[in-house]
Amino acid sequence: MGTRSITWILEEHGKTPLCKLYRQMDGYPEEPGHGRDLYDIIMPRQIVYGIRLGENTYENAANGMDCLATTIIRELKKDIGGGYLCPVQPRVSLVKQANDADAEYAYTVWLSFEFPTLAPHGMPCIRVDEVRSRYLKPLYSGTAAGMAKRFDYDLTPKQVPVQPVQGAGASLATSRVLRLPAVQHVV
Repeated sequence: MGTRSITWILEEHGKTPLCKLYRQMDGYPEEPGHGRDLYDIIMPRQIVYGIRLGENTYENAANGMDCLATTIIRELKKDIGGGYLCPVQPRVSLVKQANDADAEYAYTVWLSFEFPTLAPHGMPCIRVDEVRSRYLKPLYSGTAAGMAKRFDYDLTPKQVPVQPVQGAGASLATSRVLRLPAVQHVV
């Protein structure tokens, strides 16, 4: 049986959920669970309003909370099953929604305006709760950077092993250095 979780992503003013995500397995906040996945998605991104070509990219920014919500969905949904979009139920308490989904953890992603010098358009923050039958027990609430400290994430860069080239052209591919022609700049 998996560790289920629910994630609400709130709009800019933090009152209305944009969407609700249900995750079937690995919903716990410790790595390699859902909390670490949210950290990896949110941490490198800042919220902007208007895209500046050359400055803002998919890897470093989100054009508002609705853009961040679609980025989170895109990054989490890698295969069939496992995670689902659910109907937002604004008149139903978060505790009841989490219990109805049989979730063990509940996450809320919102935009905080408490860090104007670091993030003039707001900084995405995460709240993690353990779901109890009648209440949500807070485990963490704050920035993604603080979440990494709270749940002791391993932040050392991952080493990607180099795979040896195999096949008929392997010796040619590994022994030659290709020299590209110089680019002529016309002034």
